[in-house]
Amino acid sequence: FPDWKRQHNRASQILNEMTLLQHKIKETLRRRVLEHLLTAVVNSDGDRDFQLSPTEMEILINRLRALNGVQFHERNFRAHMTEGEMSLQAVMQLIRKLMADDDTSNDIITLCPEDMTPTVQQKNRGKL
Repeated sequence: FPDWKRQHNRASQILNEMTLLQHKIKETLRRRVLEHLLTAVVNSDGDRDFQLSPTEMEILINRLRALNGVQFHERNFRAHMTEGEMSLQAVMQLIRKLMADDDTSNDIITLCPEDMTPTVQQKNRGKL
């Protein structure tokens, strides 16, 4: 029985280490998604006036649609932006809430960091 107990303790320790590692990986992916999100927003302001023109807004929307790791709720975003100002600051406030509160979603953006990692099916695509 002592050998069984030692093996059980080791298995339990490995499980705890794997859980901690998984949490660290998810947090790293979450931060990477947020970084890509911020980059998309800043790069959409082509004239650097901190206001989003209608053309810049469409560029931003297309970039947000294309981001891996983000589920973008375009209809809610458009409604929010037409109600308020079309400034870079307004968009950044939405992102800041995701960063500060450790939230993974709001009514406009849902972070899906697990979508950033390619699946086996995606890796094997085109290898036939």
